[in-house]
Amino acid sequence: MPSGADRAFRLAGALLILLAGLACAPDDGDVSRHADVGRGPGDMAMAGTPSDAAAPGGEVAEAGLPAGADVGPGLVGRLVVNEALPVPPEDAGEWLELTVVGDGPVALGDYAIVDDDPEHAPVPLPTGALAPGMFLRVDVVEDAAAGVASLPYGLGREDALHLILGGVRVDTLRWSAALVDRDRSVGRLPDGTGAPVSLTPTPGAPNRGFSPSGGLFDGDRVRTITLTFADVDWETISAPGALGPVPGTLDTGDGAGTRAVTVTRDAAAPDEWSLAPVGGAGAGEGALVLACPAAPIRALADVVALETARDAALVVPAATLAAVAFPGTTARLCALREAVDAPFASRRLGASTGLFRVRPPAADLRFRGRAPEAYEGLSALHAEADVADFIDLVRALGAGDPAAYPVVLDVEETLRFLAFQALIVDTAGYGGEATHLALSAQAGRLTPLAIGMPGAFGFGGCDCTADERLAFPLASPTCGPPAARPLVERLLSVPALHDAYLAQVRALLDGPLATDRLSARIAAWRAVAASGPVPAAFGAELAAFGPARLDAARVQVTAGLPAGAPAAAACAATASAD
Repeated sequence: MPSGADRAFRLAGALLILLAGLACAPDDGDVSRHADVGRGPGDMAMAGTPSDAAAPGGEVAEAGLPAGADVGPGLVGRLVVNEALPVPPEDAGEWLELTVVGDGPVALGDYAIVDDDPEHAPVPLPTGALAPGMFLRVDVVEDAAAGVASLPYGLGREDALHLILGGVRVDTLRWSAALVDRDRSVGRLPDGTGAPVSLTPTPGAPNRGFSPSGGLFDGDRVRTITLTFADVDWETISAPGALGPVPGTLDTGDGAGTRAVTVTRDAAAPDEWSLAPVGGAGAGEGALVLACPAAPIRALADVVALETARDAALVVPAATLAAVAFPGTTARLCALREAVDAPFASRRLGASTGLFRVRPPAADLRFRGRAPEAYEGLSALHAEADVADFIDLVRALGAGDPAAYPVVLDVEETLRFLAFQALIVDTAGYGGEATHLALSAQAGRLTPLAIGMPGAFGFGGCDCTADERLAFPLASPTCGPPAARPLVERLLSVPALHDAYLAQVRALLDGPLATDRLSARIAAWRAVAASGPVPAAFGAELAAFGPARLDAARVQVTAGLPAGAPAAAACAATASAD
C-alpha cells in the first residue's frame, strides 16, 4: 500500500507528464461550433475541436474516479461532461460539451449519456474517438441523423448529466438554477476538472468564466463612468484615510441611466473604490471595483493581466478600462473589475464554495496557532467560509509535510497560479506581499485566486529596478526570504512539485503568455486606452517590459529554474516580512 507521500509524488509526476504534453499541443486557431463524430463502425479517427488551453487531472463533480483511487504512474484518457447550456437564448438550442481528461484517446462508442430524469434511458454516443485537448458538442435534437452525437430530450434549470460506461456512472455534471440563464452556460473551470460554475457559453472551445453586466467587460472601448455624491458624503469619502461607506450614484455610460450605490474605499488599497448597488437581488449583487492608481499604467497592467489570466483558466474577475470622473476632478484612467465577493463565489465557484479575503499580515500564510483571532487580515466573504479550512492550510504549510498538501490545497491549480504570478512579476497577488489574494474552499481544500493584479509586470510589490524585475526569479518568486513565504517555499522544495510547477511555467509560456500573444493583447489595450484620458504614448513601458520579461523567463526555464539568490538580495521588499 503506497504511503500518502508516495501518492502525492506519483500524482505530481503524472501531472508533469500530462502538462508537458499539453504544452506542446498545437494552436489551430479557429474552432468549429459542431463536430460530427459519425465515422463508421470501428473507425477510431479523432473527433472534436483542438484546444490550446485544456487542463489536466484533478477532481470531478460528484462522480468520476472513486475516492482514494490509485491512478497509477500516469493518467489514462477519461471522458467527462465539460459544459452544458440548459437555458438557451430564444434563437438557439440546448447543447452539452464533452472533453477528455488524461493522456490517451477515448472511444466514444463505449459511453452513453443521460440526464437526471429517472424515466429517461441512457443514449449511446456514436462510434468515433476523442483525444485529449479536444471538445465535442452534443446538441439536444429530438430526431437526429444517424451517427450524429445528440440527446433527444431537453435539460432543466435544476438538472444533471451523467456519463455511463459499462453500465456504471463514471462522471456527473450537476447544476442548480442559480448557475444558468439565457446568457450563461454551466461547466467546469478549468476544463474537465473544476467544479460546476457559471460560464460564458463556448461550445467546442475552452471554457471561460461568466462576465456579467451586459457587456460591461467586453473590452472594446474605455468605459465612461461618473460617480456623484452629496457634498457632505464626498467630503467624507475623499478625506485621507476615509473608508466609508457612503451613498453615491453611478452612471456606467451604457445608456441605462444612473443607479444608487454604496461606496467604500479599501483599507489596504485606498485607491480602490468598491461600488455595491442598492436594492440588488442579493447582498453585493453586481458589485464592482474601481482601481484608480496614481500611476495609470498600473490600471492597464491590471486589465491585461486579468484578461490573460482568464485565458489561462484561472478564476479571476472580469475587467476593463474606465475613464472615471470624480466630483470636481478631471477624468482619470481606472481598471473596472467585478467585485470578488459572496455572489462572485456562488456565480463563478459554485454555491458550496467558501471564500476568504487575505491581507497582510495573514497573507504570508504562516501558522499562528488555532485561534482565528490570531490571523489579522483574514476575512470571510462567503457564508460557507470556515476559518478552520484556512488554519488547516497554514498549519500544513508550516509542518512541511508534502503528503498533507493535497488534502488542504488544490495543488495543481495553486502551481498554475504561482507560475502565472511569477511570470508576470506580481508579488502582490499571492502569499507574501499579497494585498490582492483570496482563497476559495471546497470540501476543505483551498485554492488561491487574485482579487486584482494592479502590481502585474513589476508595477507593484518589490521595490526593484527595471533590470531586476526582468530577472525576477522563477525558482523562488518572492521579494522576501523564501522561508517566510511557505506557500511558495514549501511547494517548490518538493522535487516532484517543483517539476510540475516548471511544466506549468512552460505551458503558460507556450500558450496564454506566449510573447506574440501578450504583445498583441497589450497593443490592443493601448489602442483602446488612447480613447481615454492618457497621452498617445501611454503604455509604452508595459509594451516593452512584458515581452522582455517573458524572454528573460525562458532563459531561466532553459536552465531548469536553477536555484539562485532570494529576490530580497536584489530587490528590497516594500513591506516587512513579519
